[in-house]
Amino acid sequence: LALLIKVAPITVHLYEYANLKRLQKNYDEALKYTQQIVDKNKKFLPAYILMSEIYSENKDYPKAKQAIKSAESNELYSDLLYISKANLYLETDDFEIAREAFEKALDFGIDDEIINDKILVCKLLSSQENNLTDEVIELTQDVENEKIPDKKAVKYLILGIWNYKENNFERAEEFLRKAINISTQPPIAYYILAKTYVKLDDEY
Repeated sequence: LALLIKVAPITVHLYEYANLKRLQKNYDEALKYTQQIVDKNKKFLPAYILMSEIYSENKDYPKAKQAIKSAESNELYSDLLYISKANLYLETDDFEIAREAFEKALDFGIDDEIINDKILVCKLLSSQENNLTDEVIELTQDVENEKIPDKKAVKYLILGIWNYKENNFERAEEFLRKAINISTQPPIAYYILAKTYVKLDDEY
């Protein structure tokens, strides 16, 4: 890849190199080449998403959000853009914006169960939403048989948040721990787990 970007620095080669640098956690280099892509081709959506993810991994959320806004300003609307936006805003506890973005992703006709699960997470975390028991039961009834780790983690997260809100703190702790042990979760999962331990009078 290093050779390719020297002899043929086209968008795809630069993107693959930038992504490699991101995976190696060489974020400065990753951002350098991602910016080169945007300068060459303002319509290359994956570069904006990659840039947003790099900033997000470094907890520089204002710049991560700016990368998404730049893609929107260039009218690069797609399910990928809105999923990326939704995950970012879920990460920063902006639950209403995240929910709206997930719903816009579904408007593109994709069929992805995990998006519906994440919409429910946003609903559960919104102070304006109530009476979600039926949705929780419907989307989590087969959680133990779920084979895809990320989907299983989100379903456990749903059950953890819901049980916390229902004052079932021991069950909330069980499900939140399961969610966190399967895959990386948004910071809100750890926050609610901490609040659960407070309710259980557990200093852990």
